[in-house]
Amino acid sequence: MFTGADKITFQESAKICYEKLRVLLEREKIETPVRIRLTGDDIAQFRHVPRGRQRFPKA
Repeated sequence: MFTGADKITFQESAKICYEKLRVLLEREKIETPVRIRLTGDDIAQFRHVPRGRQRFPKA
């Protein structure tokens, strides 16, 4: 997730994980410790890219 064409930054990963957890807690009651897997679909859904700015400048 941190390399390749659709890579995310460490700063983005915290925000994306927070948003996924927030949505999971709104939808489900979680009673036991759970391992939450972050997928490419999660990144696409929760990632925020400001308009008018390229995410990674091309070298």
